[in-house]
Amino acid sequence: MQQAWRRWIHEDEALCQDLAVWVRDVLWPTKFKGSDPEEVAMSVFDIFPEAQEKFRTEGRQQGIEQGIEQATHELRAAERARLGRQAARKFGRRAGEGLTAYLSDRHEPADFEQVLDWIIDCQSEAEILAKLPANGAAES
Repeated sequence: MQQAWRRWIHEDEALCQDLAVWVRDVLWPTKFKGSDPEEVAMSVFDIFPEAQEKFRTEGRQQGIEQGIEQATHELRAAERARLGRQAARKFGRRAGEGLTAYLSDRHEPADFEQVLDWIIDCQSEAEILAKLPANGAAES
């Protein structure tokens, strides 16, 4: 690759100059600040393996973060559905739907734990529905 890069540098000087300026000013301004474009062009082939590994690592990390976010979203959706089913079995359809709606815009584990406590502690549909005020803030 180094030989091909060196050949290319000498074949199209204008394109090489533009690329070197872009690398110096945009891609790695801290690495090449104040460097001559020709010096940058000659250094780039040494940087490519380093850059490839950096971008590969960053891409992997971004993929992991997206995977965690997606899994968390799916787990919360499953927990909402499960708590809604439990409330519906114990108190009726209206209670299940109410709790599911209540949890639809909540994402903190404490919110889910609180709803589970309500399902365990409440004795009637009226009691659990009273925990779900119309303004969206729940009673304790």
